[in-house]
Amino acid sequence: MFELERIANAISKAQMNEDRKRLLDWLRKEEKSINPSTFRQEASKKSILANTGGRILEDPEFVQWQSARNSFLWLHDKVGAGKSVLSAKIIDHLEESHKADSHTAVVYFYMTHKEENTQDRVNLTISLMLQLFSRRPDTPQALLDLRRHQDTGLSPPIMELDKALATALRDFENVYLIIDGLDECPNAGDRRPRHSWDERKAMLKFLTEVQAWNLSNVHIAIISRPEPDITGILRLLLKEKSSFAIDLSTSPHAGQVKEDMLNFIESELQATQFDSVSREQKDVIKIALVENANGMFQYIGLQMSSFGRVVTANSVDKVLRNPPSDLDETYDRALHRLSERDRPRAICVLRWVVFSGAPLPRSKLLEAILTDMAYDGDDAENPNPDYSKPPFDEGDRFDASHIKNLFPGLLEEQDWEIDEWGSMVLMSPGRTLRRDPVVVLTHFYLHEYLTSGRLRDRHDNIRDFALDRSSSGSSKLSALTCFISECAI
Repeated sequence: MFELERIANAISKAQMNEDRKRLLDWLRKEEKSINPSTFRQEASKKSILANTGGRILEDPEFVQWQSARNSFLWLHDKVGAGKSVLSAKIIDHLEESHKADSHTAVVYFYMTHKEENTQDRVNLTISLMLQLFSRRPDTPQALLDLRRHQDTGLSPPIMELDKALATALRDFENVYLIIDGLDECPNAGDRRPRHSWDERKAMLKFLTEVQAWNLSNVHIAIISRPEPDITGILRLLLKEKSSFAIDLSTSPHAGQVKEDMLNFIESELQATQFDSVSREQKDVIKIALVENANGMFQYIGLQMSSFGRVVTANSVDKVLRNPPSDLDETYDRALHRLSERDRPRAICVLRWVVFSGAPLPRSKLLEAILTDMAYDGDDAENPNPDYSKPPFDEGDRFDASHIKNLFPGLLEEQDWEIDEWGSMVLMSPGRTLRRDPVVVLTHFYLHEYLTSGRLRDRHDNIRDFALDRSSSGSSKLSALTCFISECAI
């Protein structure tokens, strides 16, 4: 009798575990976003290489935020200052501090221009909820309540998702909720290529709603630029008790940033391309770049790229003699260096990377460029084209290395793979999958620079690089997307 009861209990437990797995898998599909850990890993690697961001963990307000009840923290700084690296450092610290505490959860979300689905309020809610549910070995009632939507095949309404999230948050003694890149989420006034809906407004409304739940166990941290709309809403939240704002561009944090920059440059100078540069010249490089950077890591990264593959004493002097004043001028110079022959292809590359809506594998990007360059843009000549056949000459194909060579320091390749739920994640160390990295912009500000519209007011050839979806030809882009989608990753 006891053996039969044991077997029945074991079967029941196995069925419950299987139900839980099916529900979590369904939520992962509903999420429709890249795994947040992808961007966290990307930023963590930069943090380790440069040994940056550690001192924020000792800031008195940061320390107080960790222990205060229902606390709120806003860390803000200028563009290109390494904020995503800092957020990864904070997440690493919190996870390490609470790794033995099953009653504490650390959840996070990265909003990024590299993936439009990270700019969606519903995806944010589902992602946080999924992270919380996954940290529990059981199947809480809040998760079971969503099963009827799984059974019907319909997505849950946002009100039910919010209710489930609130319940999931209450189930832990402490929850640290980190959101990075709020400024990378489009607002109604910018020209980014998704649609006119104000995603940033929806995200800010979400934050005010979570604060209004008044959950004493929740600690929220936001990392972003101090954009006017963000500042306006977050200042209201900062009026609440246990709320803190840290301006990373001011002293004493500015001194820490300078030290971090020196560490970053020193790590870059260890590359073999700088072997012929004397220690004295390396010190000159460090001092000159930090003085001109104005707290922007992105500026330093771009200047390091400008040295080229072979660095000599003369090339160092040439780079340092007349450095660009800011990121805009840095981008200007990179685009001015393009030859007339390369300019059409370069514009085509940028258009696809900017408007793809998701990280684009290099093989697909090469097909897209080849196809795009073959179109004459006059869709009226053939109202019913056959998009299953490539409308290009294979003789025009160019090597993958040409993409990065067009834009040293502006584009980068990252090794991503598709996980079992269809999300793109950074490739695990040691994997030997066929190398087909995705091509992305090195920084969000370059995305803004190209799409903001201010380049259209220029009176030089830089205005050719002003990008928006309408100028690219919506039917042309749609047609090419249809063809590229047939290509294997």
